[in-house]
This record gives sequence, structure tokens and C-alpha cells, in this order.
Amino acid sequence: VAQKQLLILFQHPPIGTIYYAEGLRLAMGVATMGKEEHSVEIVYRGDGAYFALQSVDRIGAAPFISALLRAGCVLKVEEESLSSHQISHDSVATDIEIINHQKVKDLVKQADFILDF
Repeated sequence: VAQKQLLILFQHPPIGTIYYAEGLRLAMGVATMGKEEHSVEIVYRGDGAYFALQSVDRIGAAPFISALLRAGCVLKVEEESLSSHQISHDSVATDIEIINHQKVKDLVKQADFILDF
């Protein structure tokens, strides 16, 4: 099976929905079932940028995030989404990389599959 690139965009607020748990569960399954077969990119943008905050409650997501980080996934947040929500770079969790909108566009172009949560 040829390697496929999966891009998961979290664009909804992390409160009051199951989007995060389901999206992270899916990402973990793909990322850990055969790293040589598939790659997973995770980007928080729009209202999803709130999940990048150091202060956000990650209790339900912690096992998924730990597994993804162990599998080599890098969690990313769009810089322009941070700016539009007035979130400072200092408020972003240390395990999340800040990328610009052009990098997000590049990830979209490279992806074989894009899922929006």
C-alpha cells in the first residue's frame, strides 16, 4: 500500500462537542497502525485554535495526544487563527507548533485525504 497523507483540521471550538475525541481517536489509529504506510498532520485553526491554549482541559484528549506524539506527529496551530482570536504565542501549549497560513495551504495541497472536525 502506498503511503497516504491524512490532514485533520480541527476548526470547531473544543468545548461541548465530541469532535476532538473522535478526531484524535481517528488520527491516533491511522498514525499508530503503520507509520511507514501513512502520515498524519493535525492543524488547529479557526475556533479550533482554542485547543492550543496551555490552559485548555485536555483530560479526555491526553491519551490520544500522548500516542500521537510518540508516533512522531506534531500538533500545529495556524498563526492567523491565533491572531484573529487574540491568542498570544505565549499562551500556546509547548507541544504545539505555530505555523502560518501558507504552511497550512501547503499541507492541504500535499494531503491525500482531508478531514474536518
